[in-house]
Amino acid sequence: MKIEELEETAVLTSPAVVRDMLKQMEFHPSKVLGQNFLVDGNILDILLNCAELQSDDKVLEIGPGLGVVTEKLLRSVKQVVAIEKDSRLAKLLHERWNNIDNFELLHADALDCNIEEILAGGVNKVVSNLPYSAGSRLLIDIASADIMPDKIVVTLQDEVAQRLAAVPGTKNYGLLSVRVQISYDVNIVKKVSNSCFWPAPKVESSIIEMTRCKSYGLYTEKTKLFRRLLKVSFAHRRKQMQGILAKQLPDMGLTQQSSEELLVKVGISPQARPGDVSVEKWVLLANMLT
Repeated sequence: MKIEELEETAVLTSPAVVRDMLKQMEFHPSKVLGQNFLVDGNILDILLNCAELQSDDKVLEIGPGLGVVTEKLLRSVKQVVAIEKDSRLAKLLHERWNNIDNFELLHADALDCNIEEILAGGVNKVVSNLPYSAGSRLLIDIASADIMPDKIVVTLQDEVAQRLAAVPGTKNYGLLSVRVQISYDVNIVKKVSNSCFWPAPKVESSIIEMTRCKSYGLYTEKTKLFRRLLKVSFAHRRKQMQGILAKQLPDMGLTQQSSEELLVKVGISPQARPGDVSVEKWVLLANMLT
């Protein structure tokens, strides 16, 4: 069955409708799961417009909740794969759209799912109102997959969005920034007031658009080393790069002098701190390390 054959469901961008629906279900949103339902039509439109949906898209949605984003996706794309952890919400979505041809529901915790396998099934876009509790972890998993989607458009906590989009030399630039920006250009589309959700979270959100970027040329065999280099370096982000290489990564066999020589060779000041090093320079450094 095609979704066009079904009647329009309740207006899920109405706070009153959402409150009544949840009351009838005797459903109390979980703070632990970050269950804050989008109830603003304008924000929904911005989210979907940024995704530039096409009829042949296969979209992954994480945390569909009541289905406010899902229904719009089902009417626009070839297939929607939705992952919902909450059993009550999963039951609601199953009952509503189980017979819809282009809808696939996975009742699971997205953090426990094989994201690699799901993406390898042809997913080319991710469009979601991400749960606050898992947003950054999920985006790193997606941006680290062998086969990555072309575009990711999500709402998530503004603090995380700022870190994702941060540039070198700023306080928000860190491990998360580099891990994601090696694969995606990140753009903060719009800051979203907490009043656009019900129940209203204590923090503000942002819509971010992530578009696959040029390859930085990280050698495949250097991937694990690259990730370890970032993890160790940003764990000592107040220290200088020269000291980090020589003292925090002893198995690299670098002395203070050889660390300095290597850093100068790749264009990094030996006195630079991890937060000053661009994605391109991190890749060059990892490729040079043994």
